[in-house]
Amino acid sequence: MSGLASNKKSVVRSFRLSAELCEELEAEAEREEVTLNALVTNVLTKYVRYDRHMNKLQYIPLPKKVIEMLVEATGEDFLRQIAYNFGKVTLRNEVDVWPASQEFDDLLEFFAVRMKYGGVGNVYINKEGEEYTVVLRHTLGEKFSKAWGWFFKGFMDSFYEDVDPVYTYAEDQLTITLRAPERRVRSQGNLNNE
Repeated sequence: MSGLASNKKSVVRSFRLSAELCEELEAEAEREEVTLNALVTNVLTKYVRYDRHMNKLQYIPLPKKVIEMLVEATGEDFLRQIAYNFGKVTLRNEVDVWPASQEFDDLLEFFAVRMKYGGVGNVYINKEGEEYTVVLRHTLGEKFSKAWGWFFKGFMDSFYEDVDPVYTYAEDQLTITLRAPERRVRSQGNLNNE
């Protein structure tokens, strides 16, 4: 997934765009105070890394305020159950349509891309030896931080048996500290062949 890093060699391409579309892109680039090339690169990167895969899953985008209201209106036990199951089942299904390996580092990168382009927030990953620190910054409150901790745990549990993260919750941040897991979840096929 990291093949789209900004330090990679670039290629010059030319495209035909309608004059109206080009004017809109130029105006948007000016509003965002970036070059037209940077804007188009950002749009295409988001499409390649996120949108084309999400289209296969038939997701419906919701405003952040709706998600915030749903999280706040949900009891903690029910929220824990929903978030964990969403991570374990739904996010696992998303990984199945993503063009990346299911190695631990790639799963963390997938999580970061999913959070960024899904509009949740930004994820920062730091690795020191075998210990990882994953920080999710968002604007949805502490209860949301807890929900995403359970979501992350469900997601990791769908791939590994020995994930034991430590969470630090804050109003607009979730910090996860964990060691790289080693024991993969055994598939039903593996269980039948033993």
